[in-house]
Amino acid sequence: MDLAESELRQSPPPPYGAFSYGTEYQYGEHYANQVPSAISYQRNDAVPQFPGDVPPSPHVAAANQVHINPAHGRFNSASSDVPPYARASAYEDLTKNGIPDPTDLLDNYFPFRDVSLDRPGSTAGVLKILNTPYDVTKNEIVAMLGRDAKIATYPSSSSYYGIHIMFDRSTGKTGEVLVELQSDEEAQNVAKSLERYSRRTGKARMCGNRVTSIEVVGQEELMALLFPKAKCCGWIGQYAHVRDPSEHESAFEGFMNTEELRQIVMHAQKPGKGQFGKNAPQRPYEALISVLQKFPWHQSDHITLAERDNIFNTVRDMVGLLVRQVCQESKHSGQFGLKLNQQLLNELVIVSCSEALFNPAQQRHLLDLTYGETQVNYPLPRLANWWPFEVLTYRPGVNEKLLEYYAILIKQATTSPDVNSPEELEQVRRMIPLMDTLPFGAFIMRYDENKFLIDCADIARMEEDIVTYLIRRVMDKAADYGIYIPNCHDIPDPHAGPDAMVPWAGDVY
Repeated sequence: MDLAESELRQSPPPPYGAFSYGTEYQYGEHYANQVPSAISYQRNDAVPQFPGDVPPSPHVAAANQVHINPAHGRFNSASSDVPPYARASAYEDLTKNGIPDPTDLLDNYFPFRDVSLDRPGSTAGVLKILNTPYDVTKNEIVAMLGRDAKIATYPSSSSYYGIHIMFDRSTGKTGEVLVELQSDEEAQNVAKSLERYSRRTGKARMCGNRVTSIEVVGQEELMALLFPKAKCCGWIGQYAHVRDPSEHESAFEGFMNTEELRQIVMHAQKPGKGQFGKNAPQRPYEALISVLQKFPWHQSDHITLAERDNIFNTVRDMVGLLVRQVCQESKHSGQFGLKLNQQLLNELVIVSCSEALFNPAQQRHLLDLTYGETQVNYPLPRLANWWPFEVLTYRPGVNEKLLEYYAILIKQATTSPDVNSPEELEQVRRMIPLMDTLPFGAFIMRYDENKFLIDCADIARMEEDIVTYLIRRVMDKAADYGIYIPNCHDIPDPHAGPDAMVPWAGDVY
């Protein structure tokens, strides 16, 4: 037995309690604290230090972080070396020798990741602009600050600025404007430049017909203004410090409640209505974009699946509304055509897909809501429609063939008669008659508690542990009994879609 086989066979039997290999994976609190280290691959992430008693987020991207520009779907790396999983030859490199090396299979080439790992807290500087008009636009703010101001963008290197026009969710009234600059130093420089301009010319800096004042503030003030209803929550930078409630205080229940989200949708449903919204119908959409850009996604241990899904449902409703409004304005040359436009729709959808904790299936759904002249493009893997995970997603820039290969392994672990007993397969086939046509097979997770009350960080860990176990199990069978494992020689172009054949059933790709 070689080293690869020996390491693969170290994976322990599943400690899931009620567990059925081909059907539903029981995963609850009884197992959450007992995950064997052998089935959880490790990451070496750099964790920053925080002052006082504020705990660091457990999900901070590594110094050699990989980035993707969602607007173009191009892979960029902070290092000169492209990671193994993103190479054009990733699938061939991993499978050319048959059974892959365990370290490569479960670490170097592992294509799945927790999306919050790529959401480090912002360190941008912040300017606060007071006394702006109710109908102020982002373009007017950019012009006011000057073309040399280095305004932060979300996603990075896009054209979508971190300009946050405060929006009272109950009245629809516009408040102060907060602008993120690329650094604190840049914020100070812009503020000083505007002050020098006023002294030199004797003119106050105007926005519309109003004299404005500008001051440098911190991320703490921006976060407090965007999430005013978060209970027992303080801010240090963009990092939330959730504390225990005092005797007569309500405990932390999330950063936004359903009523706040409902109010945003209500304002969008009646564009131009009300005293403050008649000249700024785009404001509810801009408010939601700011929420998506600044939500503390990097602290997914404080975000329940219910809160994530509530935000997604709001975004889905808002995208649907805006698509209809853009179509109406373009066809009938309506009064809001300059403000409810395709550019606003693009920004809402792309920021939702690139910044939020939405899984690929949710992202695909948002893109499908746009069509024809309103269609928004964003790079997603072909398997997005059938994505089985709630939180776990794919690494940025991952090779498509490599991702399909792992989907085939998961499908093999849950539907192959070489890995599962006839009784297990019969049971799961009654539940999922089309399991052989699903790209990820019969992958289903069930929880001992309401999954919507579990935080997203825990769900991602659960999903990753299950995937790691299933892949190890297939490799164990290959090492012990010589079952077939796809490789680049037999299958040069792996295809895990619903029309794919299953090699263990005697079909040919």
